[in-house]
Amino acid sequence: MRTVLGIERIDEFKEVFKGKRVGLLTNPTGIDSGFNPSIALF
Repeated sequence: MRTVLGIERIDEFKEVFKGKRVGLLTNPTGIDSGFNPSIALF
């Protein structure tokens, strides 16, 4: 079983974020399973 990180599930919640201002608190270890930074995914 593979663990799915929250940042990798952003697309499932597009409607929740649509039209809203959001913030992302992160650090250099904030990456997905493909080593992409969280800020690039958001």
